[in-house]
Amino acid sequence: MSTPCVLFVDDEEGLLELYTSAFSREGYRVRTAASLDAARAALAGEGVDLVVMDIRLTAGSGLALLREIKAATPRLPVVLS
Repeated sequence: MSTPCVLFVDDEEGLLELYTSAFSREGYRVRTAASLDAARAALAGEGVDLVVMDIRLTAGSGLALLREIKAATPRLPVVLS
């Protein structure tokens, strides 16, 4: 079984660094995105097993991205923060 991959989407770079450090130590593969476009690119790439994202992003809404994710991959778990 491959190592689970978590995608963190947040426009605060400090939080992304914290998530990367904490989750990498626990053995997860971590991908980060500081914008909606970066999140879309990450989701189009290598398999993501879980998305954790901020509801309010500087350049858009996490809820809009949630709708896109659920339309494309309804079974992908998403946590809004």
